[in-house]
Amino acid sequence: MHAHSQSLSLTELKILKLPSANLHCKGIHGWPHNSHCWSYNLLLAALQFLEERAKGTRLIKTGLYSLVRHPQYFGIIIITIGLNVMVLTLNNRPEPIFLWLVQVAGYIILAKYEEKHFEKEFAEQFRRYKATVSFMFPIKCPSKIPEIPFTLLIAVTIAFVFLTFPFNLLRLH
Repeated sequence: MHAHSQSLSLTELKILKLPSANLHCKGIHGWPHNSHCWSYNLLLAALQFLEERAKGTRLIKTGLYSLVRHPQYFGIIIITIGLNVMVLTLNNRPEPIFLWLVQVAGYIILAKYEEKHFEKEFAEQFRRYKATVSFMFPIKCPSKIPEIPFTLLIAVTIAFVFLTFPFNLLRLH
């Protein structure tokens, strides 16, 4: 047998037959109980992307991509929120939160750049998808507020909560 005839697609390997993205890890109002759940979702999004690409799907709109248009960025943002909580319980310095906001802004810029290319490549199909699925956080943007300011508002609100939360009460002395 020749080496090139032995190649298998990701779906043939059956390593990507994962459970549905509709996981039972939601806390109050859909936010995760912990970052481990969203770490799993980040991994699922990446594996789903690879599986769909192996099938020949060019615009993925199912699974985690039916909740947010950029599930990998959302997963990274949630994981880094968890890291910020760890840092803030050790010392109550605000610098990590400000760096987190810069990170969120960077992912917004990157996502918008990608979406410009998607709009050119997929045209109306992507515009319909974009109209029904949230941008980066699984919270539907009100029609009167543009997506970028709304996403930044969510991030600033999260940062404000972290900046005002009394993390020193959680420290083990």
